[in-house]
Amino acid sequence: LPIVLDDYLENGGNAVANKLSRLAQLCSVAKGEDKRANARAFIDEIYAMNKRMGMPLGFEQIKDEDISKMADWALAEANPTYPVPYIYDKAHCTMMISKIKELA
Repeated sequence: LPIVLDDYLENGGNAVANKLSRLAQLCSVAKGEDKRANARAFIDEIYAMNKRMGMPLGFEQIKDEDISKMADWALAEANPTYPVPYIYDKAHCTMMISKIKELA
């Protein structure tokens, strides 16, 4: 989740920062009035929470030869029904899965 939220914050514009900032306020991790700083604080708290729970950052079980099919599955499930700030295309989805694999 936090890796995708990082991507949304980077590529999703002010709408993403505004929504994540609101979540930061609701979770009492907001840093003030700067919406991007609050969004960053919210994402950082998710990273910290995952670490406290022993959740891995990435998944070493992902095989390179499976990434394309995983992207197809993700796109078939998500598009166009998931309420996300922007829709990934296959190239972006593949890049994100590869990134998660590399973080393991």
